[in-house]
Amino acid sequence: MAFREDTRFSKGAALKPITFPMMGPNIQGYDGREHTVHRSLVSPAFRRTMIPRYVEPLLKPLAEELLFGRLSKGGVVRVTRKSDEDKLSFSYEERPPEPAQKEPELVE
Repeated sequence: MAFREDTRFSKGAALKPITFPMMGPNIQGYDGREHTVHRSLVSPAFRRTMIPRYVEPLLKPLAEELLFGRLSKGGVVRVTRKSDEDKLSFSYEERPPEPAQKEPELVE
């Protein structure tokens, strides 16, 4: 259960200095009414009926590439969508292989 006394136990005050510089303003840095307003904007995307809408087109292709494809050894994925289309497109940058490390010599 969340703390009800936001001024005394402020989650936002604790998380804002950590999350805002890296991710910009986000729901973690707000308390009380402000948190409720922001949460109401993002909640629909996480409803049970909505999740299948992005598992197949987004998460499944990414998982396949990460596990078995071009990104199995690391890399970068860019996901784009043209404003007039529903289809997502993916571009991948594979991580170049790391140079082989020289074995340390044994000294007797």
